[in-house]
Amino acid sequence: MKFKLNQWVHDPMNGIGCVKSFEVMTIDGVRGEFILLSFTQPNFVARIPMDRIKERGVRPLSTKAEIKRALEVLKVKPKSYRMLWSQKSAVHETKLLSGDLQQIAEVVRDLHKGYSSIDSDQSYTEYQLYQKSLNRLNREIELVEGLDALAAEKKILSALKVA
Repeated sequence: MKFKLNQWVHDPMNGIGCVKSFEVMTIDGVRGEFILLSFTQPNFVARIPMDRIKERGVRPLSTKAEIKRALEVLKVKPKSYRMLWSQKSAVHETKLLSGDLQQIAEVVRDLHKGYSSIDSDQSYTEYQLYQKSLNRLNREIELVEGLDALAAEKKILSALKVA
């Protein structure tokens, strides 16, 4: 997979980042090529070996068509899970770490209901997963569609209200 300088990418481990440089480094006598990604939410830099990019799931941002499909996922009735909260959290974590925008949208959809009502039975872990998924979906919509953060969030919330 080829990336360009200043290209925005999605890293499943860290979120949405920008390609800042390509470096060749020698570590313990082994020469390797690295991609330097800069993240703003939270603010840090990651060096990822080029030979691990595909394995890690780093991908370019989605297309407008993929964003549209993700917003359609938000409009579907949330899935109800009949399992322990720890098992539900593991399912949601796996979807989030897949890096697939549709699966991230599923996590937002399935966990959103609990945060729109006061009588939520969701755990703090699920709340963190919801926030992380919502932030990644929001940021990707921002960048792909050229919206500001508030407009992207309104787009997501309006899609969730349809469900």
